Amino acid sequence: MEYARPPAELSLKGGPAVRAEAWRQWRRLFEVFLKVSGVSKKPKEIQASLLVNLIGSATVTRFKFFSRNQENGENIDQYVTALRVLSRKCDFGDLHESLLRDKIVCGIVNNTVRDRLLRTDDLRLSKAIQICQAAEISKEEILCIDGNEAESR
Repeated sequence: MEYARPPAELSLKGGPAVRAEAWRQWRRLFEVFLKVSGVSKKPKEIQASLLVNLIGSATVTRFKFFSRNQENGENIDQYVTALRVLSRKCDFGDLHESLLRDKIVCGIVNNTVRDRLLRTDDLRLSKAIQICQAAEISKEEILCIDGNEAESR
Protein backbone atom coordinates (compact mmCIF):
# COMPACT_ATOMS: atom_id res chain seq x y z
CA MET A 1 0.00 0.00 0.00
CA GLU A 2 2.93 2.33 0.55
CA TYR A 3 3.65 2.42 -3.21
CA ALA A 4 0.05 3.00 -4.26
CA ARG A 5 -1.28 6.53 -4.32
CA PRO A 6 -5.05 6.97 -4.31
CA PRO A 7 -6.58 9.17 -6.99
CA ALA A 8 -7.25 12.82 -6.15
CA GLU A 9 -10.76 13.83 -5.09
CA LEU A 10 -13.25 13.53 -7.94
CA SER A 11 -14.08 16.91 -9.49
CA LEU A 12 -17.52 17.25 -11.02
CA LYS A 13 -17.14 20.75 -12.44
CA GLY A 14 -18.26 21.51 -15.96
CA GLY A 15 -21.07 20.24 -18.13
CA PRO A 16 -22.47 16.70 -18.26
CA ALA A 17 -19.97 15.48 -20.87
CA VAL A 18 -17.01 16.86 -18.90
CA ARG A 19 -18.32 15.31 -15.67
CA ALA A 20 -18.91 11.96 -17.35
CA GLU A 21 -15.35 11.89 -18.69
CA ALA A 22 -13.95 12.98 -15.31
CA TRP A 23 -15.85 10.10 -13.68
CA ARG A 24 -14.56 7.55 -16.23
CA GLN A 25 -10.96 8.68 -15.70
CA TRP A 26 -11.31 8.77 -11.90
CA ARG A 27 -12.90 5.31 -11.87
CA ARG A 28 -10.03 3.86 -13.94
CA LEU A 29 -7.50 5.38 -11.52
CA PHE A 30 -9.46 4.05 -8.55
CA GLU A 31 -9.59 0.53 -10.02
CA VAL A 32 -5.81 0.61 -10.61
CA PHE A 33 -5.32 1.82 -7.04
CA LEU A 34 -7.46 -1.06 -5.71
CA LYS A 35 -5.32 -3.62 -7.59
CA VAL A 36 -1.93 -2.11 -6.77
CA SER A 37 -2.77 -1.61 -3.11
CA GLY A 38 -4.23 -5.10 -2.71
CA VAL A 39 -7.59 -3.72 -1.61
CA SER A 40 -9.28 -5.45 -4.57
CA LYS A 41 -8.80 -8.74 -2.67
CA LYS A 42 -10.55 -7.39 0.43
CA PRO A 43 -14.32 -7.61 1.07
CA LYS A 44 -16.61 -5.39 -1.02
CA GLU A 45 -17.66 -3.45 2.11
CA ILE A 46 -14.07 -2.28 2.62
CA GLN A 47 -13.75 -1.34 -1.05
CA ALA A 48 -17.02 0.62 -0.86
CA SER A 49 -15.90 2.43 2.29
CA LEU A 50 -12.65 3.38 0.60
CA LEU A 51 -14.55 4.61 -2.46
CA VAL A 52 -16.77 6.86 -0.33
CA ASN A 53 -13.74 8.14 1.54
CA LEU A 54 -11.76 8.96 -1.59
CA ILE A 55 -14.51 10.26 -3.83
CA GLY A 56 -14.89 13.37 -1.70
CA SER A 57 -17.47 14.64 0.71
CA ALA A 58 -19.12 17.05 -1.75
CA THR A 59 -19.67 14.24 -4.22
CA VAL A 60 -21.12 11.97 -1.55
CA THR A 61 -23.47 14.65 -0.22
CA ARG A 62 -24.58 15.48 -3.76
CA PHE A 63 -25.22 11.80 -4.40
CA LYS A 64 -27.40 11.65 -1.28
CA PHE A 65 -29.26 14.80 -2.37
CA PHE A 66 -29.93 13.61 -5.92
CA SER A 67 -30.89 10.11 -4.73
CA ARG A 68 -33.45 11.40 -2.22
CA ASN A 69 -37.06 10.96 -3.33
CA GLN A 70 -40.25 11.68 -1.44
CA GLU A 71 -41.28 8.71 0.64
CA ASN A 72 -44.82 7.36 0.86
CA GLY A 73 -46.64 9.17 3.66
CA GLU A 74 -44.13 12.03 3.69
CA ASN A 75 -45.75 15.42 3.06
CA ILE A 76 -44.17 18.07 0.86
CA ASP A 77 -42.97 20.18 3.79
CA GLN A 78 -41.12 17.21 5.29
CA TYR A 79 -39.63 16.35 1.90
CA VAL A 80 -38.48 19.92 1.20
CA THR A 81 -36.95 20.14 4.68
CA ALA A 82 -35.04 16.90 4.09
CA LEU A 83 -33.78 18.21 0.74
CA ARG A 84 -32.72 21.52 2.28
CA VAL A 85 -30.76 19.71 4.99
CA LEU A 86 -29.05 17.48 2.42
CA SER A 87 -28.28 20.42 0.12
CA ARG A 88 -26.47 22.50 2.75
CA LYS A 89 -23.14 20.76 2.17
CA CYS A 90 -23.49 20.30 -1.59
CA ASP A 91 -21.92 23.63 -2.53
CA PHE A 92 -24.45 24.32 -5.30
CA GLY A 93 -23.80 28.07 -5.26
CA ASP A 94 -26.13 30.07 -7.52
CA LEU A 95 -27.86 26.87 -8.66
CA HIS A 96 -29.13 26.01 -5.17
CA GLU A 97 -32.75 27.17 -5.62
CA SER A 98 -33.14 25.76 -9.13
CA LEU A 99 -31.65 22.38 -8.15
CA LEU A 100 -33.99 22.17 -5.14
CA ARG A 101 -36.91 22.94 -7.46
CA ASP A 102 -35.79 20.35 -10.00
CA LYS A 103 -35.31 17.70 -7.33
CA ILE A 104 -38.82 18.34 -6.02
CA VAL A 105 -40.23 17.96 -9.54
CA CYS A 106 -38.29 14.74 -10.12
CA GLY A 107 -38.68 13.28 -6.64
CA ILE A 108 -42.31 13.77 -5.64
CA VAL A 109 -44.54 10.71 -5.38
CA ASN A 110 -47.62 12.17 -7.07
CA ASN A 111 -47.33 11.92 -10.86
CA THR A 112 -50.34 14.18 -11.45
CA VAL A 113 -48.72 16.98 -9.45
CA ARG A 114 -45.41 16.37 -11.25
CA ASP A 115 -47.21 16.80 -14.56
CA ARG A 116 -48.69 20.10 -13.36
CA LEU A 117 -45.26 21.31 -12.23
CA LEU A 118 -43.76 20.41 -15.59
CA ARG A 119 -46.49 22.34 -17.41
CA THR A 120 -46.02 25.49 -15.29
CA ASP A 121 -44.16 28.24 -17.14
CA ASP A 122 -41.26 29.91 -15.32
CA LEU A 123 -41.58 27.58 -12.33
CA ARG A 124 -39.83 28.92 -9.24
CA LEU A 125 -39.05 26.96 -6.09
CA SER A 126 -41.67 28.79 -4.03
CA LYS A 127 -44.33 28.17 -6.70
CA ALA A 128 -43.43 24.48 -6.91
CA ILE A 129 -43.83 24.13 -3.14
CA GLN A 130 -47.16 26.02 -3.24
CA ILE A 131 -48.52 23.75 -5.96
CA CYS A 132 -47.51 20.64 -4.01
CA GLN A 133 -49.00 21.99 -0.78
CA ALA A 134 -52.26 22.90 -2.53
CA ALA A 135 -52.49 19.40 -4.00
CA GLU A 136 -52.01 17.86 -0.55
CA ILE A 137 -54.67 20.10 1.00
CA SER A 138 -57.10 19.30 -1.83
CA LYS A 139 -56.50 15.59 -1.38
CA GLU A 140 -57.14 15.83 2.37
CA GLU A 141 -60.35 17.81 1.81
CA ILE A 142 -61.61 15.32 -0.77
CA LEU A 143 -60.96 12.45 1.65
CA CYS A 144 -62.81 14.36 4.36
CA ILE A 145 -65.78 15.06 2.06
CA ASP A 146 -65.85 11.44 0.88
CA GLY A 147 -65.80 10.29 4.51
CA ASN A 148 -68.69 12.59 5.43
CA GLU A 149 -70.73 11.40 2.44
CA ALA A 150 -70.15 7.77 3.40
CA GLU A 151 -71.32 8.47 6.97
CA SER A 152 -74.52 10.16 5.77
CA ARG A 153 -75.57 7.23 3.58
